[in-house]
Amino acid sequence: MPVQSTRKPARRTVERSIGHPTVAVRVSGVIVAPPRWNFAGFCMYCGGRWCLADKCVGKYNESYWITCDQCEGRFSDEFGQCFCLAGVTEAHAGIPGAVRAFEPQAGDLAPVVALPTRPEPVAVPLDLASVSHDEWWAALYASDSSTDEWLSMTPQALTDLAVQTIHRLGRDVIAHTATEVRAAVSQGQWGVWDSLMPVFPRRHYADSDADTIVRHIARTSTASGRASLAWAQAVAA
Repeated sequence: MPVQSTRKPARRTVERSIGHPTVAVRVSGVIVAPPRWNFAGFCMYCGGRWCLADKCVGKYNESYWITCDQCEGRFSDEFGQCFCLAGVTEAHAGIPGAVRAFEPQAGDLAPVVALPTRPEPVAVPLDLASVSHDEWWAALYASDSSTDEWLSMTPQALTDLAVQTIHRLGRDVIAHTATEVRAAVSQGQWGVWDSLMPVFPRRHYADSDADTIVRHIARTSTASGRASLAWAQAVAA
């Protein structure tokens, strides 16, 4: 995307909407770059959904953003909705106050750093049915396994992995973090969400696999469900 004047942003900027979830708002006086994906998951550069292309991420990471001086960051003026991007517009790197966008790439993946750990985790019996979707989500995100490994895991293996993480970090840590994540998502506090789960692809896959775990537990919690699962596994074998 070519750098545009901060006075009249390019039409392309408007048509692409907003992407990679970090909202362009003032947080403690700091301007945050807009997300690369919009909230439906479409890339502002190629228009592809769930795009993880290095070219698009690289272009995004080379961009700089500043508060729109036409609407002063309000995303609207006396003529209606402004043509900026959620209150900011792309700018030259040398403009005072311009901030650089950043989105982690696959090589940046690392074990979760936002969750605290307890030095001596204590394993306690865990009632799987009492664990919420958001707790499974947080546990998978904080696990020691990579998302590539998740792809080949059965629902039971994913459940076992999440349970190991809950025992390692403690149910209270997972529950507290899950509550904070849900509150951030519900209230649109994307900066808080990013601080809790900084790697977008990992949190996306963890969310999806948490659904898989919930369905698996529900299915195996009844006699009929266990029978259906055993039959399905026998047929698959």
